[in-house]
Amino acid sequence: MSVLTKKAIKESFRELIEKQPIDQITVRDITDNCGISRNTFYYHYADMPTLVEEIVMDLAEEIIHCYPDIKSLEQALSVGAEFILQNRRSANTNGT
Repeated sequence: MSVLTKKAIKESFRELIEKQPIDQITVRDITDNCGISRNTFYYHYADMPTLVEEIVMDLAEEIIHCYPDIKSLEQALSVGAEFILQNRRSANTNGT
């Protein structure tokens, strides 16, 4: 159950970040969106930065898994830049 709840929280955050800037997303927005209580959110995450950190780490692991042949810092930066371009909305905190 705990894994499913964390997954729901992360998915809710990802849905919201497509609609509004990251600095305007609140814990209440996330909990309302995925139908859990604020206490449940705080059971899994200490705060919003902890949630964002876990999502970033998940994405980093995904990139490493998808690009195991990266052999230089230049390649790593290129892959990171490509990811940012594909996910511009998430990387842009002012919503433009």
